[in-house]
Formats: sequence, C-alpha cells, structure tokens
Amino acid sequence: HPRDARKTLDLLKKGSNLSAKDAEKLEERVKRKPDDEETRIQLLSYYVTPPTPADLSITKAARSKHISLAY
Repeated sequence: HPRDARKTLDLLKKGSNLSAKDAEKLEERVKRKPDDEETRIQLLSYYVTPPTPADLSITKAARSKHISLAY
C-alpha cells in the first residue's frame, strides 16, 4: 500500500524532533506492534538525525533493527 509522500514527510519531521524519552516510548510501541510502519519511520528519522552527545554505537544498533525489518 503506497504511503502518501506528504504523510511520510510529516512522520520524518516528527521523528527528527523526538527526544530520547519519546524514542524509547516509540521503541516500546514497536515491540508490541512490530508492523507499525509509521512508528518505524519516525524512529528511523530519529536515529539518522545527528545525535547530540550520545553513544553512536547505541544509535547505530537501534537504527539497524528498523532497517533490517523494513526489507
């Protein structure tokens, strides 16, 4: 099912503005509902946004979970 480009852009914007706490909440959501594509899009955007002083290896590991499930 094709996703509307505008909706996807909105999700990407929301994801890039997430706080770490918000991202944790979304991670819990995808654990309960693994097929939640909108949440995964937000998380991918969050993880590719340059991190503030965070551990890059944690960011890469978390991001890879969502990339591998997308294919």
